[in-house]
Amino acid sequence: MPTSVPPRSSQVGDRTLELHPTGSPRKDGTRAAELSRTDLDQLLGYALMDYSDTYKLHTVAIYAVRFGFFSPWPIADLTEQLSGRPVDFPALRQEFAQVLRVELPAYWALQKPLA
Repeated sequence: MPTSVPPRSSQVGDRTLELHPTGSPRKDGTRAAELSRTDLDQLLGYALMDYSDTYKLHTVAIYAVRFGFFSPWPIADLTEQLSGRPVDFPALRQEFAQVLRVELPAYWALQKPLA
């Protein structure tokens, strides 16, 4: 499964600031904020936890206050970039709910307590 996401850039005053996924090389010496896979997973986790689509989320975003940088990503585009294929997000949301509400508690119930 691909884990790279293209950098996002935004004009801040007279310069461009880029938000790079962690590990992306920076050869020109300009400043860049880093975005880890964990950060992206956390954004998608928030959207997945809207189990009944109450909030009708279609976009997630990062806002780097220090740089005045706002970078929105349509959920469909981000999930496709991360997985390398189109993703049925409503179906994924239901699978996620099943894991968190049913499968994970059943798994924990079978685990022996730590000594």
